[in-house]
Amino acid sequence: MVLYDLKTSLETIRKGTSFDVADAQREALLLVSSDAFDITALHEKLTYEFISGMLLHAVYSSKDRDRTMDGLEVLAGPDPKGIYWMTFIYHDPNGKLGWVDAKGLPTKSHPYVVNVMDKTMALPIEDRLALMTATRIAIAAARGRAPKIEIPAPKIGKMKERKTPAKGATIYCSSG
Repeated sequence: MVLYDLKTSLETIRKGTSFDVADAQREALLLVSSDAFDITALHEKLTYEFISGMLLHAVYSSKDRDRTMDGLEVLAGPDPKGIYWMTFIYHDPNGKLGWVDAKGLPTKSHPYVVNVMDKTMALPIEDRLALMTATRIAIAAARGRAPKIEIPAPKIGKMKERKTPAKGATIYCSSG
């Protein structure tokens, strides 16, 4: 099995051109279509788009950690901080590339990245967590290792006993 080489992938994305999105999509397809990666059709397109956005973010990011497989796994973590980071960072700090947002206003954040991250945040929490998990699985499969899957534990408060006046049955409910 040939493992995915992120550094080479990022070098093939033509930064600052009209081809950057197509290049990122091609590289995402290579990552998602790994033999070791199998996901449901429901999340396949979303995972592909999300990884395309992550790769574009990595190309334009000034942070070295965002251009590593470990960095991509962190960005695809269950915490939405990675999504916010990719959405609000300036990919073109000087505004030289002439990007415009969905409203036609000038923007310094890559419009494709913002669009994909907005779509991701609009998903119900269960679907968003499934997407993030599928993304981490794809990244891990491309690296040839088992994924780091962290499932956030639900917050449960102390249980209190209550009696329902109508039926007299005991039920338990969370106080937190």
